[in-house]
Amino acid sequence: MSIAVAILIGMGAALVLGAVLSWLLGFLERLYRLRASAGYRAAVMMQKPERRDDPLGLERYPWTAIRLGAVIVLALVALALRPALVVLAPIGYLLPELFLRRYFENRARTRLRLEVRDLLSELRLLLAVGTSLGPALEVASRAGTGPLRQALAQEVGGDVYGRLPEQMLSAVATRLQSPDLRSCLARLESARQGTESYREALAEAVNEISESIGEEAEVAVEGAPTRIILPMLVCLMLPILVLGLYPPLAAMVAAISGIPLGG
Repeated sequence: MSIAVAILIGMGAALVLGAVLSWLLGFLERLYRLRASAGYRAAVMMQKPERRDDPLGLERYPWTAIRLGAVIVLALVALALRPALVVLAPIGYLLPELFLRRYFENRARTRLRLEVRDLLSELRLLLAVGTSLGPALEVASRAGTGPLRQALAQEVGGDVYGRLPEQMLSAVATRLQSPDLRSCLARLESARQGTESYREALAEAVNEISESIGEEAEVAVEGAPTRIILPMLVCLMLPILVLGLYPPLAAMVAAISGIPLGG
C-alpha cells in the first residue's frame, strides 16, 4: 500500500511540476518579448479580454489533455523501469509544446503559403478577364474554406467598395502574420503608383512564392540525414543522463517516502 501511495504522490507531483514549468516558460517568453519589442508591448496593452485569435486552427487540439497524457506516459515508463525515475515525468508536460505544436504550426504555415500562392494566381486570372481588384477579392474569398479564405471573407464583409483592396489584404496579412502577403502588398503598392500593372505584380509574387517553396523543399531534403541522426544521439544521451541522475534522485525519493532503495 505504501508503494502505491508513493507512486500516486509521485505522479501527482509530476503533473503539478509540469504545469508550473510550462507556466514559467510561457511567462519568461512573454517577459522577453515585452522587453525586446515595443510593438508587442503596445499590442499587449491594447489587448481586450476576449478569446485569442487562432487563424491557423491550432487551438482546436486538446493541448492540456495531450500534455497530461505525455506526463502519464513518461510516468508509466519510469515506473516500469524504476519507480524513482517518476520524478522525471514533468518533462512530458513540455514535450508537446516543444515538438508537436511546432510541427503542427509549421505544417499549417506551409499550407498557408500554398493557399496564398493559389489566391494570388486566382486574382491574376480574374484581373486578366477585366475584373478589378476589389470585386476579385470578393469572388476569391468565396472560392475556398481555408484560413486565408475565411480571413479574407471576414475582411471583405460584402462591402468591397468601403475600403481599398490593399487595405483589406493588409488586414489579412497582419492577422495571419504572412510574409508572402506583405511582400505582395509591397508589389501592389508599387503597381498602384504606376510602375507596373496589378497582373504583373501578382505574377511576380506568385513566382517568388513558388521559388521559395521549392528552395525550402530542397533544404529539407538535404537536411534529412541530420534530422535522422540527431534523434539517435538524443536517444543515446537520455540513458546516460538518467544513469547519472538516478543515484541522487533515488536517494531523495527514498528519504521522502521512507521506502528503502532495495525495496
